Amino acid sequence: MTQPLLTLYRDGDTWTGFNPVSGLKVTASPSTDILSYRPPRPELVDINVTDFCSVGCAFCYRGSDTRGEHATLENLATIAQRLGKAGVFEVALGGGEITEHPHFLQMLPLFHEAGLVTNFTTRLPQHVAAQWRRIEPHIGAFAFSTSGPRELKRQAETLRGLPAERINVHVVMGTQSEAQFRATLEEAARHRYRVTLLGYKTTERGGEYRPIPYDWWTGGIALAQERGLALSIDTTLAEQYHQDILAAGVAQEYFHVREGQYSAFIDAVSMTLHASSYAGPSFPFTEDWLETAWPRLVTLTQE
Repeated sequence: MTQPLLTLYRDGDTWTGFNPVSGLKVTASPSTDILSYRPPRPELVDINVTDFCSVGCAFCYRGSDTRGEHATLENLATIAQRLGKAGVFEVALGGGEITEHPHFLQMLPLFHEAGLVTNFTTRLPQHVAAQWRRIEPHIGAFAFSTSGPRELKRQAETLRGLPAERINVHVVMGTQSEAQFRATLEEAARHRYRVTLLGYKTTERGGEYRPIPYDWWTGGIALAQERGLALSIDTTLAEQYHQDILAAGVAQEYFHVREGQYSAFIDAVSMTLHASSYAGPSFPFTEDWLETAWPRLVTLTQE
């Protein structure tokens, strides 16, 4: 399925344009306060496709392990169809370890053919490199997490030849020292990878792990600017360090601090809808979710 160069949605006098190639999204309105605007549908949906994972990260906030179950291909097809029909822009598939799902390669076309820009996250990028020819036609980009600069260097070697613009590095704050963190950003810049910083989450095994304090992390913003590194942050980190980010010179328009304002989370194993992957209420993900569960979720997250 060929992606359009620009997708436009209108909600009253508010217009949102989305470029499915670059992922750039712009919302404009002559009267609506864009900073508090909530679209009539989530624009991004994170989807847990499996609770199975053989990696066993000590700080896993999902608690995934080798006892975890996989979502059925039928459930994943249903989710893809419903999200495509609702006009969702893009999905981010994860787990658990997505590449260990028995139908990993079959699930990607389901979302792509539903008109959704499809991204996924893995801890095993070597699996992606081995299957890249079958993966590439169906995704926008993929992300992998790294423990530090030495591992990132090895991972980059594994991914040599893959287009850098399709690769994003995830760094979980609280798992690296300041020196490791800066070296990781430097290594990512050398390979022209984008980097996303994830705030530490204390659910499941994350509550048992002792994270490294990371109040110094905003220094990475200046480093990224110096190196021409594309750097983004998740909502958890933005909420934790709202004022520090503003003090670092980042305008409020470039980040948001409320889970569920533009996104949602679906657990495809249990077929439930949530505001995020780590907290908050949940509702059954039924066929009429956009008219029933989504408005209820929005109301609860506004309180």
